[in-house]
Amino acid sequence: MKKFQILVVEDDAPVRNLITTTLRAHDYRFITSGTGEGAVMEVASHNPDIILLDLGLPDIDGVEVIRRVRSWSNVPIIVISARAEDNDKIDALFYNAPTVAFTLILYGILFIIVENYNKHREPQVGELSDLTYKIAVIIGCFQVLALIPGTSRSGATILGALLIGTSRYVATEFTFYLAIPVMFGASLLKVIKFGFHYTAIEVVILLVGCLVAFFVSVFAIKFLMGYIKKHDFKAFGYYRIVLGILVLLYFLIFG
Repeated sequence: MKKFQILVVEDDAPVRNLITTTLRAHDYRFITSGTGEGAVMEVASHNPDIILLDLGLPDIDGVEVIRRVRSWSNVPIIVISARAEDNDKIDALFYNAPTVAFTLILYGILFIIVENYNKHREPQVGELSDLTYKIAVIIGCFQVLALIPGTSRSGATILGALLIGTSRYVATEFTFYLAIPVMFGASLLKVIKFGFHYTAIEVVILLVGCLVAFFVSVFAIKFLMGYIKKHDFKAFGYYRIVLGILVLLYFLIFG
């Protein structure tokens, strides 16, 4: 019986040798790569049955390898890594077209259901000043759902707020306030993670990007707050459903 061909992607030679020795002892066929770019090329040329992938590679990140491979292949990928960051594990496991398409469609449906459910209900919280600490904490907990790729952080918190009984305007306004510490903390964590070894040009580019993002966000938020005063979130729900279907169709046709 012909056994699987396994691609072993590991830059640490002793670990790679240990894995290949074990595979050889069980008569598995295997090919190896010590880099992310090499791994992508091996997948394209040899079409392995399984990939054993280390996330900490010297050239491109293992998660990026998964993203590239998933753009055209459904080959099973087993992650082998000493990384402790939860976001790396989640990206490695769930960052793929089917998951993104599913969450897009799911939350689109949920927006429509919640809007229909609230159609004849009077909001319990009509002003931001009426928001209690307890309700604020519960709404904040909904942000955890955004760890799954395809889930909008603001969408998850708005849905949570609407379910609890806030008005659309309060839900949207509080969600944007909630984004300030979250985005600042996430950005700071990224800077620390990648180190402070930036050139003067890179610092300028980073600052310009931050300023542009800030002013664009101000205009976008102003538009959305005005829209919410007169409309509901059903249009956003339909948009997510259509986008999810398009992502799924693209993956089925070209993946």
